[in-house]
Amino acid sequence: MTASGVDNLFKLAFAVGQPGQPLVAADVDAFLATALAHAPTIAEGAAVRRLAFEAQTLLIASLRQLVEQRDDMPSGFSAC
Repeated sequence: MTASGVDNLFKLAFAVGQPGQPLVAADVDAFLATALAHAPTIAEGAAVRRLAFEAQTLLIASLRQLVEQRDDMPSGFSAC
């Protein structure tokens, strides 16, 4: 998958769908067919669907944590 430019979990989270939306098996299979240059096996599809689910969950949790931290900051302080 790194040859297709997907070299981290956050890129994978968007490569196969929109985070927060259910994964569509056909979208995952189309991504894999392009990335692998062959039709994905059932095991490859299942593994990438699980990995994409975990990547999307991690992305959403990271963004939620970032927003909550900024909400907890007293006024006059900046995050950067």
